Amino acid sequence: MKNLLARIFLSIITVIITILVLVTAALAYCAFDRKSALSSIPRNYSIYLHTDSAFDTVNPLFDLQAADVFLSAPEYSSLRKSFMDFRSSDLRDNKFVRFAASRQVDFALYGEGANIGRDSHFVAVLNLGFFSIATRVGSYMYPKLNLSDSQNEFLKNLSYETNEQTSYFVYKTPELTIYLKSVKNLLIASDSFEHLITASLVENDTAYTPAQKKLFRSGKKSELRIVADASSLMHSVTDGNPILSSMSNLISSDSLSVISFNINDSDVYLKCRLPVSTDMNEAGTFAPILAKKSTVPSIITRFSDITQYYTVLNAGSLSELKDAVLPFIPDIKNPEEYWKNCDDWCKTLLSMDLNEFLFSWMGDEFAVFGIENQNDPVFAIQIKDEKARQSVFNKLLSSILIKDDNSLILGGVRLSKLEFPAFLNWMLGIVGINMPSPYFIVLDGNIYFSESAECLSAVYTNAHSGKSLIKNKTYSEVSKDLKNDTSISLFYNLERSVPFFLRSNESLSKVLKLYTMGRFDVRVENDSIEMNLHACARKSGSLYSVPGFPISLNEKSSPSNFQVDSGKNPKHVYWVEGGTSLKALDVASMQIASKDDSDKIEIVASSKPKNGGLLWSVSSHGIISLLNSSLESVGRFPLMLGENIVCRPCSVGENLVVVSDLGNVFIVKPDSSLVTIEIPGLSVKSEPVSLSDGKAFAIYSKGFLGKIYYFEGEKCLNLENPFEIPGIALGSPAILKNGSKIYVGIITQAGEMNIWRADSKDGEQIEGFPIRLGGVFMTNVVASEKYFYALSTDALLYRISLDGSILTVQIPNSTARHGFICLRDTEINGRESVFVCADANVIYGFNENLELLSGYPLTGWGKPVFADVNGDKVSECLALTIDKKLIAWKVR
Repeated sequence: MKNLLARIFLSIITVIITILVLVTAALAYCAFDRKSALSSIPRNYSIYLHTDSAFDTVNPLFDLQAADVFLSAPEYSSLRKSFMDFRSSDLRDNKFVRFAASRQVDFALYGEGANIGRDSHFVAVLNLGFFSIATRVGSYMYPKLNLSDSQNEFLKNLSYETNEQTSYFVYKTPELTIYLKSVKNLLIASDSFEHLITASLVENDTAYTPAQKKLFRSGKKSELRIVADASSLMHSVTDGNPILSSMSNLISSDSLSVISFNINDSDVYLKCRLPVSTDMNEAGTFAPILAKKSTVPSIITRFSDITQYYTVLNAGSLSELKDAVLPFIPDIKNPEEYWKNCDDWCKTLLSMDLNEFLFSWMGDEFAVFGIENQNDPVFAIQIKDEKARQSVFNKLLSSILIKDDNSLILGGVRLSKLEFPAFLNWMLGIVGINMPSPYFIVLDGNIYFSESAECLSAVYTNAHSGKSLIKNKTYSEVSKDLKNDTSISLFYNLERSVPFFLRSNESLSKVLKLYTMGRFDVRVENDSIEMNLHACARKSGSLYSVPGFPISLNEKSSPSNFQVDSGKNPKHVYWVEGGTSLKALDVASMQIASKDDSDKIEIVASSKPKNGGLLWSVSSHGIISLLNSSLESVGRFPLMLGENIVCRPCSVGENLVVVSDLGNVFIVKPDSSLVTIEIPGLSVKSEPVSLSDGKAFAIYSKGFLGKIYYFEGEKCLNLENPFEIPGIALGSPAILKNGSKIYVGIITQAGEMNIWRADSKDGEQIEGFPIRLGGVFMTNVVASEKYFYALSTDALLYRISLDGSILTVQIPNSTARHGFICLRDTEINGRESVFVCADANVIYGFNENLELLSGYPLTGWGKPVFADVNGDKVSECLALTIDKKLIAWKVR
């Protein structure tokens, strides 16, 4: 028996070892039997993207605020929902998914001018490595399996086809057809069968030079490297700037450019290399500039740390720049004739030609920069010959056309002032400079001009302070990894300057505008132009508007009809425009559904959704609907009560409580069944209020001696002895549950705070109440688990404890005759926060100790709601505004 067991055990071990050896051999074969992904990318692409690790490149992009900006554009709205769903998915934290997705991916787009359109096609290649064992086996096994009847949506749309050329998979839906084929270690996909055939030959790498292959593979693992048609790329970057756009003519149409791109929420790095020609026949007037290797501009070392932004040009002499740029200035039709006319004016009026006037003393460096606390820019020119400059300025100052005033002494420096004649201002205006009467100083081999004497005084007094811009923390940060030799350099602060590549409304520009401080350099080296950008995000505080918002509304909406789905992760936001048009916003896709009604309606989210019903809608004539997310009625709804409704309804658990103008209380259930409760003499003007657990609600019957009726389930517990209010109250009461005890509170217009135990048999208030608060109260109380909160008309917020203690905070510079209060559990510590809007378009947020929450106040009107708009698992604050907008704020 023992020998039998031993033989069985050895047999099992042998089988397991054999399987392991076979699997190992198969994996090893898959690892070595491989082809380069580049071999499956046909050469005539418009754009080619490559990453060594799809997961390391793509996963961080899902957390970017920049992605929110990009997807807020209407043309990308169809991608938004899938993106947000994956952003919030737990798969991103799965170690196996991370390992499996860390594959090399190559993607090429084919189409005229790299435009994504009807005639464009793509080829995508996934390098599976040893994971290709699945596709190799799958390609063999799939045809032998009958999976066409599978319930899986993916498998139902997947088929295996064979023709005289090859065999391949087809994934087909009404909107999309994708062809897939496994070739060794590669999985190739395309939306074009012809492109798939070409790619599956895996012979395309012969069209690439060794230098190009190396270029495609250089860079960091997490970088996304993009290869594009260089001429088209140059046009896209410089579009809108006629002078820079002219440089795109230097790039041949069949040359390639490689872009390295890396982005996170704090930094963005962009590097682009464009091949250019320095041949005189091709480069034309730009040849002298392109033939010069970039050097370090000395003028940057002269900038002190008060410099807020600069543009430095170090590309060549003024004469060379004139010859290169003048033909491309839009306002100049004939450059030679224009220059001759300027030269004639100069000789006539200033007794010297333009060569002496400009070229004889100017160096190769030119700059315009701004300094802190000043609006006027400063222009700087390097001086190559000080004697020649003095000679020119002496002639200028002796001319009757130019006035000199050196009477101003500011900050210990005498500042001279020039008043230029009209023709000089006209010349300067051609290149966008407006300096009719500038001050100037000569300092450290440069001459500085500005319309502001304070600017030049600041330049002078800070020049030798030892506080150089180069040592500035912000400048050092954006200059990290950038070379200092440059032909054009821009350092910008979006609060003060907007560089040319951010002046469009395109999605990429909107993304880059999130990074408020940056440096952009253009270098000339080895017959190429290299562009580098490093930008840093500098957010003020932790509050910012969510991309895609605000959303403009067609008509005004009441804050009381501003709702979200119940639960911890609302998917929809609801509101009513003009009283009759119901809207539903899907926060993931940003799609808005609409439903119009002939009557005025009130809406309230279901506290406990059932049967797909998320939202209750009640018309003024008593028509009740339970709606799904598409605003379609569910079950047997709509239901007609036959009585008019004069106040807002209230969601109580899975039910709805409605009070009619006849004083009847209706409890409407999700199955459309109805419970009617008659209370003699009931006069309700304000909505019922429910306990958060949905097991109780209260109704205020308004009168000189008002009454509060307290219900649990479908029974009024104090019908014979309701809580009596000694005065007039506006609004609804509040219910507070503390442990097992339940309290009902309300404040009168005159400021008398009343609190009862819900199980009080004699109708007496709890010990210490009623108490008198100062002021008038047009808004009634709300209740948390421990406190009641009230807001007086002089915008004083009260926190009232059950023991009678009071804490207050003043809402600044406001009144609150039409104020709003609401509460919400925070996601951090489970404590409730209170949100207050007084008579202004401003919402304040406080913790339970009435301390202002970080990021508040913010723009908004009424009661805010909270939903995860961008899929980061943290809710954003949404609010209406007085000027008919729906806005969303991210608060951290």
